[in-house]
Amino acid sequence: MSKNAPQVASLENELQALRQQLINERGKLAHSDGEYTSVTQIMTRFTDLKVKMELALQAYTSSQVSLEKSRIEAYRQLKYLVTVESATLPEDAKYPETIYNITLFAVLIAMIFAIGRIILSTIRELK
Repeated sequence: MSKNAPQVASLENELQALRQQLINERGKLAHSDGEYTSVTQIMTRFTDLKVKMELALQAYTSSQVSLEKSRIEAYRQLKYLVTVESATLPEDAKYPETIYNITLFAVLIAMIFAIGRIILSTIRELK
């Protein structure tokens, strides 16, 4: 085939169009916000972000495992907090015994008064 053959010309045009499209796509990839950024810088940024994502994913997985362990431990300790028998109310009011308390208070006051009188009488007699 010669260079002027229609099939060769068609393939050369297609090859030229593909080269132009490749240049355009590289231009779109490299130009962002009016600044020129090389493909290696984009790949470096992508790699950094990918590493950060992996670290964050590992931290998240670790915290999920820690949460599950804590939840299991809390459930295990909850077994010991189960109520064996519920509290009951008293059948009658045993305390405070008001009559006993009043009588005891009166007896104590009488004893303190008697001791005070004895001390005062002793002091008067010795004078």
